[in-house]
Amino acid sequence: MGSGIEIELALMVDTLVPLPAVGRALEALHATYPTVGVRLQIGTLGEPIDCLLQSTVDLAITVGEDLRDPRLEFDSLSPLSMVAVVGAGHALAFIAKKGG
Repeated sequence: MGSGIEIELALMVDTLVPLPAVGRALEALHATYPTVGVRLQIGTLGEPIDCLLQSTVDLAITVGEDLRDPRLEFDSLSPLSMVAVVGAGHALAFIAKKGG
């Protein structure tokens, strides 16, 4: 992006990436490169990686370690905490109540 000739960045973001963080990053991008447009797409599971491999996006932001592909280069942007939630009547809730 440093050459000054880019007109659009095609970006695919995983649904698990917090949208406020995406918004802040896009604001910073616009402040630095005001003439570059952004085509933002939101995808699930492996969709960001698939789109990057198919060259339909320039950059993919995804979460987790499971969907990595050796043909791509990965950089960590920030930690992301996740919490599992189940209904009170779910079998996992009973296990948690029993201490198991």
